[in-house]
Amino acid sequence: KKKRNWKSRAIIPIFTGILTTIGSFDMTVKDFLKDVYKQGVYLRTLKTTKEKLLEDIASPKAMAYDDVKVDSSAQSDLSDKLLQIYAERDRLREKILKAMAEVLERKKIAIELINRLPSYEERVIMMEHYLNCKKWDDIAREIHYSSSSVFFYHGMALNALRDMTNDSVILEDADSDECLE
Repeated sequence: KKKRNWKSRAIIPIFTGILTTIGSFDMTVKDFLKDVYKQGVYLRTLKTTKEKLLEDIASPKAMAYDDVKVDSSAQSDLSDKLLQIYAERDRLREKILKAMAEVLERKKIAIELINRLPSYEERVIMMEHYLNCKKWDDIAREIHYSSSSVFFYHGMALNALRDMTNDSVILEDADSDECLE
């Protein structure tokens, strides 16, 4: 198995939970594609979490009703609750947008690599799995191929990408002056 040639091992988790690099590093094609897949799953999870949190915040259970109020402050409590819901929604939306921007950059590189593959089957299988986060069996069913054929084309695609890139995808920090290779 090929050993990674790390240019910089300084990796820091940012607030979205996706890894960002300081400087540049390279990774194997398969590791890069796995990373793109995991980031897609993370992003989907983040979106689902946002929806569930907003649902929980807006539910009657989340609202505190200490005593029945007879005066007009009940409307004020409801207004405060609505402001809280909107603030939480905006905070989560901002977090998701930042995560999406990071994932999009990785996906652009993956699309460029995958589009260089010679076979339609290889491109479809790689995009469906790594970019659209579909499971192998679902891909096989969707394109009317056996699972073993899907794995065969996946292996062929990985080998072709390894040959094209010398099994190295170099990523740069967004603030770096260097370019993505």
